[in-house]
Amino acid sequence: MVLLGALAALGGRTGRWAALAGLVALLVGFACSEVLKGIVMEPRPFVSLPDVRLLVSPPSSYSFPSVNAAYAFAASSGASLAARGLLGRLPLWGWGFLALAVAVSYSRVYVGVHYPGDVLGGAILGTLSGWLIASIGVRFGRDRAP
Repeated sequence: MVLLGALAALGGRTGRWAALAGLVALLVGFACSEVLKGIVMEPRPFVSLPDVRLLVSPPSSYSFPSVNAAYAFAASSGASLAARGLLGRLPLWGWGFLALAVAVSYSRVYVGVHYPGDVLGGAILGTLSGWLIASIGVRFGRDRAP
């Protein structure tokens, strides 16, 4: 959220559109992953596997998909793809956003609250949300360009 705010404040017209696309994609990815989590109801690794060392407080929700991975990839891909659509190229900061999304996703497995498949599912769901919102946002952004 802080990075999207900085992008909106410092990125000019394209930055504002990209930040808005990232924020809306984050909300869509979050909502979709929460719905899917309630349908799949997969127990977390520390519940199912006896040797998992939990490094954080145990979450009470189900495991699949990783909501953190979904919103990280949704915000990253939404903002980056919107900027790419408006500028015709992927900005350098887009790669930084992607690296942060990967780091967030890896951390969820590392601390013992997700299986790798949970994170992959969240990343796919988030990327699809980001792509969808960026596609819509680019159409609106181009229509309002001077």
